[in-house]
Amino acid sequence: MVVPKSSIRKGTFPQLATCAAEVQQMTALHQGMRPTKGTKPRRRDTPTDVPKIKRPTKAKNSALTTRHLQILQEKLGEYIWTSERIVVLSGAGISVSAGTLHLGEDDPFHCLLDELARNGRLLRHYTQNIDCIEHQLSSLSNVTVYLHGRIDQTMCSNCDWRGSLSPKTFRERDKLECPRCEEMSNQRQISGKRRLGIGKLRPNILLYGEETQNSDVIGETATQDLRKHPDMLLVVGTALKVPGAKRLAKEFCQVTQAHGGLAVWVNMMPPPSGLRFKFDFECHTDCDNLSNHTL
Repeated sequence: MVVPKSSIRKGTFPQLATCAAEVQQMTALHQGMRPTKGTKPRRRDTPTDVPKIKRPTKAKNSALTTRHLQILQEKLGEYIWTSERIVVLSGAGISVSAGTLHLGEDDPFHCLLDELARNGRLLRHYTQNIDCIEHQLSSLSNVTVYLHGRIDQTMCSNCDWRGSLSPKTFRERDKLECPRCEEMSNQRQISGKRRLGIGKLRPNILLYGEETQNSDVIGETATQDLRKHPDMLLVVGTALKVPGAKRLAKEFCQVTQAHGGLAVWVNMMPPPSGLRFKFDFECHTDCDNLSNHTL
């Protein structure tokens, strides 16, 4: 379901706003309310000699509402393809939709992002996911920033060295020692100095309660993207419970709207309460459903 927000800037997206108004009226009718302007007349003020108008059945109302929601999603899809600097902030919802670490044909959202990146319309994809599905799509991979690390990498607990992760990495105990630490320690021993401690390897992912390892790099990238004034923000499949992701969404939402762009929430659930910023539209649907109206 797509819920248009009252904060939409008039004149910025006229067709989308008009379609959104129609959805509001059809939704009101479906819920048994009269979608008219002004104050609703009281029942006792209705003339008794006027025949009652037969209201469409609930099933028909539901069908009409669904159709209008589809039209609105199609309009939104049109604006996606006319946008030139799109920023996407994604969460676990898009990985749940993919279903597996091996990308298949049933994952239209990643395919949509890859197509947008290939056409130069996707400025950046910030993701809280660690599954690295994006690496199977070269164009999308080039513009993806991992906020919580990557499951395909190992890192040293001591010197922050990073390397590739394979299924055999943690099956052999001698593979758990950091090669950089080992090399530095051997060099010190050769020069007659005391050996240093050797760090252990671990997956390069952010665990609960930890601080982001590459926050400086992420911050610098975000600053550069904000200066380019994105014209669309899509926040997809995330509940924004992590402070860092929430702050990132706020900054991009405000900058995007300040320059006439559109900020859209795509999730089966509404945004969390207490946000200090508002989305122009809330698409209460899964990401693949939106993609099917866009590809």
